[in-house]
Formats: sequence, C-alpha cells, structure tokens
Amino acid sequence: MAEGPDFSISTKNVDPEIATIAGPQLVLPVMNARYALNAANARWGSLYDALYGTDAIPEDDEVVIDANSQIGKGDATGISDVRLESAMTTIVDCEDSVAAVDAEDKVTVYRNWLGLMMDDLQEEVTKGGKTFTRRLNPDLVYNSPDGSKFELRARSLILVRNVGHLMTNPAVLNRGGNEVPEGIMNAFVTAAIALHDIGEKYGRRANSLAGSMYVVKPKMRIPLKPDSDSETKPDAYSDRIPDAIPRRSRTA
Repeated sequence: MAEGPDFSISTKNVDPEIATIAGPQLVLPVMNARYALNAANARWGSLYDALYGTDAIPEDDEVVIDANSQIGKGDATGISDVRLESAMTTIVDCEDSVAAVDAEDKVTVYRNWLGLMMDDLQEEVTKGGKTFTRRLNPDLVYNSPDGSKFELRARSLILVRNVGHLMTNPAVLNRGGNEVPEGIMNAFVTAAIALHDIGEKYGRRANSLAGSMYVVKPKMRIPLKPDSDSETKPDAYSDRIPDAIPRRSRTA
C-alpha cells in the first residue's frame, strides 16, 4: 500500500496523564478486584518501600542518618519517608475467553469495572491474620506555605482494554441464539458503565477530570484502502456507540 499524504489531527477533553505526563503504566485483569484496587491506588508510592529488599543502597555505611535535618528531625529514627508519583495510568483488562470463559465471569468483569467508575469498589483482604477492607484512595490534601489547602490526585487514571474481535461469549446471544463477539459486547457495556464517570449530567469525574473514557483496543492491525467500505472497517461498530449510548460524541 502506498504511503498517503501528510495529515494532522487534534484532540480535546484529554486528561494530562494521557496528554502531557509521562510515567509508568500498570496492566492487570479487572476480574480480580484486589488487583484493580492495588493498581488504582498505586499513583503514589513510598521510596523506602521501593528500596526495601533491594541492593540499591549498599550496606557499607553509606546511609546517612541526620536527626537535625529538615526531614529527619521529625522522625524518631532520624529518617523520613519520601513519597513519589509512581503509576500514572492503569489498564484494566476485560480479558478474553481464555480467562473470562462464561457469563458469570463477564458479570464479575463488568461489576468490578462498575465499581471503579462509581468510585465504590471494595474488597475484603486478609493479611497477617487480620482482615480489612481495601477501597479506592481519596485524593490527597496538603497545606501550602501560605496556609491554603490543595489537592493531589491519589489514584492512577484508569483505561479499559476490550478484547479482540474473534472471541465470543455466551453472556449475550443474538436473535439466532448465537454467542455475540466479546469485542462488541465489551465495547457497549463498558461504555455504558463509564457514563457513571463521564456522563454529562450525572458523571462523577472521579476517574477522568476531562470527562473522557480511554479504551485500549487490541488486534486492530488491518490495513485498509482509502476507499474501503466503512461497514467493513474494524472500528465501524465503535463509531456507532455514541448513537446507542447517550453521551458526548468522541469522549472515548
């Protein structure tokens, strides 16, 4: 296929984590609520926790402890933690028929995605003989030098990965009784659920402050000629989602 002419594109309603901030990205199966919570809450991390158990700091008296320093004077051992911005974005993967094999699995996938979009996903976790509830972290509130308060986003921006075009799933059957393609099902269901965050009227804007949904779509490597029939293009169905689900055009 011959190379086409030069072109330019533009975007709007894009969060800074996508447009301007470079940083690590996590990928995990959304079927596991604990994994999803851990990843969403990994926006900020402890430098000391990251170094613990590594040989990044040699054990040859190179660790300086100064209880009179600005940081160390407030710590009983003379040292203080350092929190660094870590995972800027997280891809939650809807998986395919290898892992999410039936309708029950898909319900779990969509339930966890719903919890992330409604900001109320939680999971009971047992660790060290103790059980506690893990939730999404609230934003961080700090005092500025002038006494005013400011907030930092505590969670990574969440993207959803829909599966490819070839797998089908019995969660939804068409009028002929056949399983529908998972890619189409995921596209419509995850977009409908995302309205809890990006909807114009009731969107919470807990995930995307810009009011956008971010979709990772695999297996789209299909070369097309400029005159190809739009009905056969791999993104033809995704272009129709705005018509089926009431939301602003081009927010996904």
